[in-house]
Amino acid sequence: NEPGVRPEYNENVERIVDSILVLLSSKTFEEGYSVQGKFKLKDEITTRVNRFLLMGHVKDVFFTEFVIQ
Repeated sequence: NEPGVRPEYNENVERIVDSILVLLSSKTFEEGYSVQGKFKLKDEITTRVNRFLLMGHVKDVFFTEFVIQ
């Protein structure tokens, strides 16, 4: 971890979460259900988070739970 990344993340956490929630709400069941769709979603989340970070960047996203309603 680079020293400035955590404070930078903490300063932007609300904006980051909002951006991810907007992205997730724009997805259909079909887009999130397939393995290919999950990989695309990981890339999109990574890109969105990195827009808020100047000192470092996110390399990958890990899903620990995936619930589709």
